Amino acid sequence: MIMSDYRLMKKNKAKKILEKIKNNSPNIIFKTNGMTVTLKTKEQLKKWLDMYPAGEYQLFDNVKIVFI
Repeated sequence: MIMSDYRLMKKNKAKKILEKIKNNSPNIIFKTNGMTVTLKTKEQLKKWLDMYPAGEYQLFDNVKIVFI
């Protein structure tokens, strides 16, 4: 079955978006009971810490990893 040009374009665009998401490294990883959340900003981290004060997090600074 030959795929139409429109479907092929949508499929290729979706693949590019998924690859971008997979290859994008998070700045912050927040962990709590059975849940792991990847965050981009410290403001997001503050909100998650307000909701789950017992949670732990790791900050990633480019190549350097900071454990807190």
